[in-house]
Amino acid sequence: MKQLGQIILTFTILTLGCQQTKNPESALSLETDTLSNETVETPNITKDKVKTGNLTENQDKPKDFNKFDIVFEHENKEQNFKQRLGIDWLTNDSIEFRLLTEDGICDTDYWGNAKNENADLDPETDENENGDSYAASEYFIEQKTYSMSIRVSLDKDRAKIIYTDKSGEETDCIPTPNLVLVKRDLR
Repeated sequence: MKQLGQIILTFTILTLGCQQTKNPESALSLETDTLSNETVETPNITKDKVKTGNLTENQDKPKDFNKFDIVFEHENKEQNFKQRLGIDWLTNDSIEFRLLTEDGICDTDYWGNAKNENADLDPETDENENGDSYAASEYFIEQKTYSMSIRVSLDKDRAKIIYTDKSGEETDCIPTPNLVLVKRDLR
């Protein structure tokens, strides 16, 4: 009789233990209790929208350069290099842009919107390829991994990019800064 009692007790314990592990709510509550004092950080995951891994917040695909109001370009065929910038003016102080750099090492493609925080103030001053000064409006983009200024001459015949990598990684995959891009007619 004593053996039968032990068998029933063992069977009951095993049955209750199996029911608890099969019950998702109890398994969840046990897991939650063990993690309740810990902070678990999950990475902020965003969808890669550009072949080089640069991120944008505005749209999934870049706009075709033929659809922009103005396109600027710098090309050096000997070095197999081309940088192209398309711009649409949305308002007096904001633009939609696309910046494509093809250099044979790593092509980059950025697009989105940029804002001129100083639209009501005096313009910036830049120099062209001959060292002559010209006035320019500066449109700024700030992202987690980079910041970029797009400086467009007031005549809208030249543009210059100023790019700062904030990722902390050394890479050749950035747009070439400080080139003078000149207006091109693609239509």
